[in-house]
Amino acid sequence: MDVCAIWSRYAAARSFYLRSTHPWLVTFRPERLDLPPHGSKHVGLTFAAPDHRVAAAAAALDGAAVEVLVFINDDEDKNEECFRIRVDIQ
Repeated sequence: MDVCAIWSRYAAARSFYLRSTHPWLVTFRPERLDLPPHGSKHVGLTFAAPDHRVAAAAAALDGAAVEVLVFINDDEDKNEECFRIRVDIQ
């Protein structure tokens, strides 16, 4: 598991939710962040080995790089930030 930090630029407490374009490949712990004003918290990113449901797709991607978009959304599911992660499949 890799760890990154998420910061809030707001003067009030806010909740944020993390999502990705490839949930079978990248998951977050926790998926919801409750941040204090101008606060930060660490998030764990887990890069999972594909399971049986996506094994065929994963085999086709062997040796390829996958671009995963990570969305940080607010309580109304409006996007606050978006990050791109490159994941090498082996």
